[in-house]
Amino acid sequence: MTVNLQRSAGLILYLVLIHALAILLLCLLKLDTLSTMLLGLLLMLSLLVSCRRYGWLHQQADITHLRCDEDGRWFLDAEQTQTRPWQLQQSVQLGPLMVLRFSSSAKKRVQSVVVARDAVDAETWRQLCLKLRDPETWD
Repeated sequence: MTVNLQRSAGLILYLVLIHALAILLLCLLKLDTLSTMLLGLLLMLSLLVSCRRYGWLHQQADITHLRCDEDGRWFLDAEQTQTRPWQLQQSVQLGPLMVLRFSSSAKKRVQSVVVARDAVDAETWRQLCLKLRDPETWD
């Protein structure tokens, strides 16, 4: 099974909205000016990093393809590179979003991937939902 991830307009809208609300709440807290500016700058930096990760700033997304082979190993590929196998640890579907959590036995690393419904076509979304419901998929 291969999932090709595209840029998600819904996800970027969500990120911008949440960061804008956080900055608004920060202004309403009436902290001193220096603290407000530093925390606001930190929130804007967080938005920039998130936009870069999901491919909205001058580059492709960190992960553009998800592949699952017959043995249940997942591969998280970027545009030009392929990665080592990962094991699916957990998945959660939150309305139009699906969060997949993978672990790598090689370096004990954990990687999370957010798949938005508008980042894949309808058939791929359906296949991914069915695949993740199967108990054989889990580690």
